[in-house]
Amino acid sequence: MKESDLFEPLKRFLLNQVHCQNVYAEVGLYDVVALKGNVTIVVEMKKHLNFKVLEQAYRARTASDYYFIAVPKPKQRHGWFIRDILKKYGIGLIDLH
Repeated sequence: MKESDLFEPLKRFLLNQVHCQNVYAEVGLYDVVALKGNVTIVVEMKKHLNFKVLEQAYRARTASDYYFIAVPKPKQRHGWFIRDILKKYGIGLIDLH
């Protein structure tokens, strides 16, 4: 699986579940930018949840109203440390199926 393979399931999620009007791939520094009315959502996609993607999502805070990380759904829940970091910095997590 390539990182780009995550875009279509993420796009469907953003359009159908979040009800975004527009979803764009590779906008500037960001993997995905979605628009829902006046709200901007930035999503960083990775094959694995790691510190690199945490840093990318952290930087997106200045460019969007909401920011998320999207990764394939893991076999086990993400560890407490990762969940704590995400919560502390207000970064959402989307587990893609």
